[in-house]
Amino acid sequence: MSNRPSLAGRALPSVALASLLLAQPALAGPDWDEPTSTDAGNSASTAQVITTDGSISTIRGKLGGSGLLAGDFQDLFVVKITDPGAFSISTLSADGGFTTFNPMLFVFRYGGSGDDAKARAILGNDDFFAGSNAARVESRANDGSGAAITEAGLYIIGISAFASVPTNSLGEPLFGSNLFTPGVIAGPAGGLNDLTLGGWTDATEGGEYIIRITGAACVPAPGALAVLALAGLAGRRRR
Repeated sequence: MSNRPSLAGRALPSVALASLLLAQPALAGPDWDEPTSTDAGNSASTAQVITTDGSISTIRGKLGGSGLLAGDFQDLFVVKITDPGAFSISTLSADGGFTTFNPMLFVFRYGGSGDDAKARAILGNDDFFAGSNAARVESRANDGSGAAITEAGLYIIGISAFASVPTNSLGEPLFGSNLFTPGVIAGPAGGLNDLTLGGWTDATEGGEYIIRITGAACVPAPGALAVLALAGLAGRRRR
């Protein structure tokens, strides 16, 4: 989970993708536990590919914070959104989510592959309602930006500790100050020429979390490589 920037690129060959997916932790069922030996990264090229069978309902993990692993304030995961209209990610206890810290949630569109993978900012949320430290992102922004997830495909979902926000390669925050307004599901900041994830600002805390997910599934295992090749989509995590 070191701070490494993401770059632009194109699709990963099916043979390379097969090797990648075979190397992923084989965890059964719709719940994904972030393996401690292969922590999720914080860039497109180091995001952890979720390869459980079928749909995915929860992700469990931990941000180390400055007290354990320096700079360990963000985790990214590659998933396949199958039903954009039903998609959501949440740390709200009412949804089945949980954190021991103040979280922020983000969604990026996945593109490219390998070291040249990229993540384009789409949506983010800090507090889903006033007085809450829980976050929730649905398929559409409610800030008037028009940002939305409108098609199925590979996406990156991210969790960070407050107030660690994604930036582009110039260090410009990918979301505006309205991200911190309770109840706002924010689209990307206006006026930016580059919405590609290039880094993060710092935070000061960490802890355990459960992200509840709807409308998404794992990235297909090697048996579905033909589908991925036809779609021109791929996922990769680099340790």
